Amino acid sequence: MASEMRSTIVQTPMPIAELVECKSAYDSALESFDWAADALELSADLRIRMSHPEDLLQVGIPVTMDDGRIEDFEGCIVQHNTFRGPAKGAIRCHPRVTLDDVKALAMGMTWKYAVMDLPFGGAMGGVAADPNKLSPGERERLAGGYTLAIGRYTGAERGTPWIEICRAEATGRGVFYTIQATCEHLRLPAKSARVVVQGFGNVGSVAALLLSTAQAVVVGAGDTRGAIYCAGGLDIPKLIAHKERNGSVVGFPGSEPITDCELLAVECDILVAAGRKNAIHGQNSPSIRARIIAEAANGPVTPAADRTLDAKGVFLVPDILCNAGGVAVSYYEWARSEQRLFWEERNVYARLEEDMRRSFRDVLTISQERGVNMRRAASLLGVGRVAEAAKRSKHEKGSKDEYQISKECV
Repeated sequence: MASEMRSTIVQTPMPIAELVECKSAYDSALESFDWAADALELSADLRIRMSHPEDLLQVGIPVTMDDGRIEDFEGCIVQHNTFRGPAKGAIRCHPRVTLDDVKALAMGMTWKYAVMDLPFGGAMGGVAADPNKLSPGERERLAGGYTLAIGRYTGAERGTPWIEICRAEATGRGVFYTIQATCEHLRLPAKSARVVVQGFGNVGSVAALLLSTAQAVVVGAGDTRGAIYCAGGLDIPKLIAHKERNGSVVGFPGSEPITDCELLAVECDILVAAGRKNAIHGQNSPSIRARIIAEAANGPVTPAADRTLDAKGVFLVPDILCNAGGVAVSYYEWARSEQRLFWEERNVYARLEEDMRRSFRDVLTISQERGVNMRRAASLLGVGRVAEAAKRSKHEKGSKDEYQISKECV
């Protein structure tokens, strides 16, 4: 299998045009917003208020390292929008995270909360550091320094960032529920469906395990170190244990090694894109042979790839819907804390499945009524709900201005 694929796939560097396309996540986010704003006929002032962050802060974080030297890390926090409620979001810690990345992620959080119909706006924090290269003490001091630096941005009214460490199962479960809903819509039995998971990390492995439990056949998986393939299906519980021991899926007994390019080209029913941003781009998208792509990561498919996949008839579940399970459970935790209630885990997941399926139906309805793909339908739903909240807020303040919003989209 792998040798056959290598003979038909030419692995060449990404062309300059594609590099330009992938340069800024924020530019891609604005492109999607502009399309939705045009379709919704939003006024000029509302476009400005919704497309740009309400507030942002960049900070330096001096940290005392274990050897006594001081190292300065860069951090930021972006509050994108509070029309529907306080801004809430995660903190991304990565050595190459940029302000543009964080702005795009904060905007995405706004649409995720709106698509899920939850009373929050979007925010995001970022720290340019590699946590894997820091000791536990250094990570603790970095987190403390960042929290102190952004202190004026947190709280019930301003919005609250969370440390993104315990949302992986919720996010992976949300991915699974949207895949189930997609299979039902397409009349594709999840049982025996062939699945590829690009990005076998916290989210991808949870989605893979749940799909395997539902008797889907996971034939390929990859992570930052490499990829593997097994035509008869991978034993997912054993693969998870293998990765925990070895740090990668590579070398799993009974599998054969393939490249990431070959992994994406495997013929399958469902491709779970849970890896890096821009993993599927204009150059490799023509070789993809999946019927469904589930965006478990943020921004794994570029605009150029979107156009290619759409023309091929691939059913894509966009990130602002597919991976919104984490933000939903974050809201449940907030509501539980406010109400001083205890929710059992099974009740949390039952509520999550109900909300993910409802949101999928909301997006699908717009897709069918407007004749647009699921990404554009999700944008219309998210942007439309935020715009409607802005209109209500302005009317409550006594303004005579009205925003022009297509009611059928919200």
